[in-house]
Amino acid sequence: IARVSTRAYGRSNLLLSTRTVSISPSVMAERDPLIARGEPGMLPRQKIAQSSRAFQSRQGIRVCLAILLAVAVALTVALAIDFFFFDHPNWVWASIVVVLMFALIMHDFYGGARRHMRAIAWVVTISCIVGTLIGFTGYFRYAVFYRAAINMATYSDASAVEPGGIFRDASMITFNEFTRVQHGRGAGYKDVDVAGDVHCVAPVMADSQSAHDKVTFWAVGTNCCADGDHHRQFQCHDAGDPTAHGAVVLLSKEFLIPRFFHFLLPEAAGEEAHMQALHLQNDFFGDVSSETPIFVRWVRDPLRYVEGYWWSTLSWVFGGTFLYGVGVFFAAFHFAK
Repeated sequence: IARVSTRAYGRSNLLLSTRTVSISPSVMAERDPLIARGEPGMLPRQKIAQSSRAFQSRQGIRVCLAILLAVAVALTVALAIDFFFFDHPNWVWASIVVVLMFALIMHDFYGGARRHMRAIAWVVTISCIVGTLIGFTGYFRYAVFYRAAINMATYSDASAVEPGGIFRDASMITFNEFTRVQHGRGAGYKDVDVAGDVHCVAPVMADSQSAHDKVTFWAVGTNCCADGDHHRQFQCHDAGDPTAHGAVVLLSKEFLIPRFFHFLLPEAAGEEAHMQALHLQNDFFGDVSSETPIFVRWVRDPLRYVEGYWWSTLSWVFGGTFLYGVGVFFAAFHFAK
């Protein structure tokens, strides 16, 4: 029902009269620009429902595309860091800056006219930041050890009586069958500053060495030596396996990354504690360490142990990206309502 006002002008006064005109719903539907055009013969309510379904369909597609874009950007940035940061750190930083600049340009130059461009810019920016956090966390926890180890020298058929200077560039060493861990001569040091962990050491010696010879190689581990005072039964990694003769060198923090980032290396945080455990072992058993001891993890297969760092890196990256994608999924549907 619509009311139409008409004016009639008399000789002496203004007469305002109102008459009522009936307009059918079908005519209103045809003349209303806000009601979507549907199939011929459809009622207005059906046309509105059809328009609503089309709008919801488009919204769903946009949400799905936003989720895919967010996951793709975060995953790409994280993998780029873990794959290339060790060899090309400047390229990685430059790539991250380029992505953020691209998002900023998209937001400022195209966001005003098109709202979806502004949304894309925000998705790219947040995803780049999240991918950077995931990538660097995985890098300092796992990937840096893998990347360093595979770029260093590997020795086989080595002996503990050889001078330690020969192995200064080594990341993996396979000793001969006459070299083994003296797991009955271990010692442990509890560091209250590093989560209260017990850092364990034991000498790696050849059968031909005597108790008065200097020991260059020391097997280390954390929370893996039997209880005692300061002398403990060394049970770290594969020390109890008589067939194990491999060693993965514990690389120093100074070699891996600049000093500013040392706090980000949780696995290398026990170097000083291992040295304290070595002093306790020397005092209790009378062993003599060389001036520059080499700390190793005694394992059956050094290469497989090192590759475990890389698989841990991939698990961290894909797991973190998946959780981020789940968060984006719920956030996108929440804001799309």
